[in-house]
Amino acid sequence: METRTLDQSKQEKKHWFWHAIWLCLPLYFDVLLASFIINLFALVGPLFTMNVYDRVVPNNAKETLWVLAIGTLLVTLFDTLLKFLRAYLTEIAAKKSDMLISARIFEKLLNLRIDSAPKNVGAFASSLREYDAIRNFLTSSVMLVVIDLPFTVILLAVVYMLAGRIIIVPITMMILILLYALIIRTPLYASIVANFENASRKNSLVVETVNGLSDIKQLNSGKLFQNRWEGLTASMAAKAVISRLFQTSVSTLTGALIQINTIVTVIMGVYMISNREMTMGALIATMILSSKIIAPVGQLVALISSWNQTRLSFDSLKDIMAREEEDNRPELIKKNRLDGTIEFKDMTFSYPGSDKIALKDVNFKINKGEKVIILGRMGAGKSTIHKLLMGYYRPKEGRILIDGLDINELNMASYRALLNYVPQDFYLFSGTVRENILLGAEPPEDKVWVRAISAGGLENLLQTSPRGLDSFVLERGQNLSGGQRQGIAIARTFLRSGDLVLLDEPTNSMDPNTELQVKTFIRNELKDKTMIMTTHKHTMLDLADRVMIVDGGKIVFDGNLEAFKKAFIREAPAKND
Repeated sequence: METRTLDQSKQEKKHWFWHAIWLCLPLYFDVLLASFIINLFALVGPLFTMNVYDRVVPNNAKETLWVLAIGTLLVTLFDTLLKFLRAYLTEIAAKKSDMLISARIFEKLLNLRIDSAPKNVGAFASSLREYDAIRNFLTSSVMLVVIDLPFTVILLAVVYMLAGRIIIVPITMMILILLYALIIRTPLYASIVANFENASRKNSLVVETVNGLSDIKQLNSGKLFQNRWEGLTASMAAKAVISRLFQTSVSTLTGALIQINTIVTVIMGVYMISNREMTMGALIATMILSSKIIAPVGQLVALISSWNQTRLSFDSLKDIMAREEEDNRPELIKKNRLDGTIEFKDMTFSYPGSDKIALKDVNFKINKGEKVIILGRMGAGKSTIHKLLMGYYRPKEGRILIDGLDINELNMASYRALLNYVPQDFYLFSGTVRENILLGAEPPEDKVWVRAISAGGLENLLQTSPRGLDSFVLERGQNLSGGQRQGIAIARTFLRSGDLVLLDEPTNSMDPNTELQVKTFIRNELKDKTMIMTTHKHTMLDLADRVMIVDGGKIVFDGNLEAFKKAFIREAPAKND
């Protein structure tokens, strides 16, 4: 039976980043409102100082002093509370967007097609980790400078009302800072890009070194990898020095310009006071406000470095998010069960990025319940047949029919749920034997556990371990033998019920006794299921109804077991008595 997905309410996919930010806009509007009030409160201190110098001191108005002081203290209290509230709202907005964006990124990772997944695991992991730079940017206090910048117009207007033409001084300082930012923009960005690329290479090197540590030791290649590491580290350090120098120069220049602003403001103010164009209090207020105007501009320039890093991280993640996903269109067919009829029609296939043809003009049909063993030398194309049947790759030419339906018409999630696939290259995760067999499946009944353990020949492993199924497994199963790892992979597969069985070298690391146990399971438990097995072991041939031989990507033999034996296996001559 088969059904078609009828999810008519499926929403159009929103942008992975901007949609999350859009959902947080109400919080950011609250941050904006708080920033507006905070910037208005910033006027209170300078105006308090001006009134004290211009009105309180000349008139010895102590009552007025206390009224102004109490009012200013209350404003300062509210200002402090608002700043705490703004910081809290910023964190809440960042947390909400963080959860939405990170969930979408990981969902994308899980939904990637195998043929569109990056081949460099270290660089890919580095790209995913770059999301931290985006999150830090969204939550950084420096980002609040962007929100505060528009309010400098209000401060400039107040300075103009207090000091008239002195407004030219802070505006000039701001222009000088922005000009300097434009000058350093290109070399700063170049150093950040170089650091970004080197960090990705370093991460790749670490992953490769850890995964291949035993081979590095075996071949005494440690010096080669040490030199690579030191070269990348030296390059990163050199570029980091350039980046830090540029960033330090911005804060240094800003501090110097604030000092120059103060000096020039005082000079101009003295002349204006002597001409009765402004008061002493207005001059002091102008000096305070000018510093408040220039400082955010300097912080904005510092933000350029953070923004460049964030932009690189965003572009890196954008590349991941643009990769092709599994096809989950609603119109794809969801299978509830498989009969197990398989047909390859004029199949030609090459792996992505490879010029070598893995399969060429392959044609065969496997009927329901047939047991087919595929033989062939290494690289002949045996495993490729399994991977194509799993829907991991799309063929260049030809079609794959499953129960008469093109595999591209099937919903992959529902289709794969009906397969029992033991790959040649599998992965064991850090955890227990139980967790590695379940891998997210609901704990089954005891008889299903017994069946799975029997399928993988794991009885000896569990009997010799005090903790049984709760025995700990290191990442990639480093603390287990090859046969034990393979047994867990088989048990993991047959814990789930499937209609089509694909076995890729299922016993190549097993001892004869364990292999015999696996064979017994296959013979007794998979009688009515279609099975395709690749192997180099002739001891597995008695499981087959039919044998294929693949050579150079082509089917060079396809016949029943008896025909294969007559053509390729010679009986040993009988010994004379």
